[in-house]
Amino acid sequence: MVTPLSWHTAPLKPKLEGHDIHVYHLDLSLFQNQTQELICFLNSVEQEQAQNMAQTNKKNSFIITKSFLRKILSNYLDCSSQSIILDKTQSGKPFLNSHHDLDIKFNLAHSHNKAILAFCLKTQIGIDLEKLRKVSRAQEILAKHGLDEEINSFNTVPEKHKDEAFLRGWTRKEALIKAMGQKMATHAKQYSVNFSLFPKNKILNNETTNKENQHWTLCDLTIEDYVGTVALKRTLNNLSLWHV
Repeated sequence: MVTPLSWHTAPLKPKLEGHDIHVYHLDLSLFQNQTQELICFLNSVEQEQAQNMAQTNKKNSFIITKSFLRKILSNYLDCSSQSIILDKTQSGKPFLNSHHDLDIKFNLAHSHNKAILAFCLKTQIGIDLEKLRKVSRAQEILAKHGLDEEINSFNTVPEKHKDEAFLRGWTRKEALIKAMGQKMATHAKQYSVNFSLFPKNKILNNETTNKENQHWTLCDLTIEDYVGTVALKRTLNNLSLWHV
């Protein structure tokens, strides 16, 4: 098992400065009865989007995650949550409009009953999350979306640890691609990460992930029976892990 980092209760008024990286963990099951209150934090477009969702679980997850995204950003920006202007890249990655004073970069992900949100200043960031579970098609998925070095690293893992190794490797790859503002469907074979459980280097092919001498760093995360990765286009120092 990967040694988990410690999570702490989030402060009421966190400050995002310098090289800080703030990662928040949400237990969505704790807020299922508060969606009518939380939807008020969304803007009109997001509220309409939520109301048009037919599946209750998907709708509630959307409301809870988006509302906390806006609440956290409003703390950093010292403004109302509804006044925050969010745009999207061509690949669908949300980002903070340049109208705001702080250049906050963020990313979010959710899996089953958990969500995770990451924030920093100026530097591109990505995050991904997966619930630990049996993965019966791991070899098939890697054959389709992986590179030879990824498959080779996965094949070194003992059978009893393959499910966790695959899910950790997948979150590394997803977080890295999301940080770049790209999609797994179109860029999976452009970047190579380590699918072993105890990797010395989480990124296998550094040539594809170093542009203008900027280095990508991946950090493994553990939240109860979930695993995740945060990817950042610099060294990962001043990392704070909080649960809401």
